[in-house]
Amino acid sequence: MNYKNTYYCLRHGRSTANEQHIIVSRPENGVPGYGLSPTGRADTLTKLDAKHFAGRGFTPENTVCYSSDFSRAFQTAEIFCEQLGLAAPIVDIRLRERSFGKFELESADNYERVWERDLEDAHHNFNEAESTAAVRARLEDFLSEVENTHAGKHIVCVSHGDPSQIFQTIFADLPANGHRSLPHLENAELRPLGGPEFPAGE
Repeated sequence: MNYKNTYYCLRHGRSTANEQHIIVSRPENGVPGYGLSPTGRADTLTKLDAKHFAGRGFTPENTVCYSSDFSRAFQTAEIFCEQLGLAAPIVDIRLRERSFGKFELESADNYERVWERDLEDAHHNFNEAESTAAVRARLEDFLSEVENTHAGKHIVCVSHGDPSQIFQTIFADLPANGHRSLPHLENAELRPLGGPEFPAGE
């Protein structure tokens, strides 16, 4: 597809949930709490320092930042925008974390149990987890709306590990449940997805 805008995903910085090694994927927990840890905030400030983005074209005139409303993502988006002198991030709930159902507030080791089933079925809801197909559908809806709203912009989408990698499957022409075949997205990592100024795969 020929996109009007160039897209990037930015995974949130290290959060208190990461440090506690627990899953926080439901909005009732992730929106009001479990934001960036002190260490995560410092690391995010370092990784998103404006000097790293010199010459990349992220200007107030041509950059729009969207963010999940989960506190760890929105705090990361605020840091990115403040560091680069951009307008405040725009909240869009379609960028929220993938729900891991009954594994909420349980050990992060349970991610692997869901990912194993992802390989077999893009539509599974093991233990009430949100399917990769459902996550991709909401991200495709988001992408369509942004394409109809903007043109010639850098669109930075601040989200979470699974949604960011599932978002990337759209640009990489992979099935939704192929997201784990893509390189792991580190905390506070900005990754180009595709568009006229940065085609996918470059």
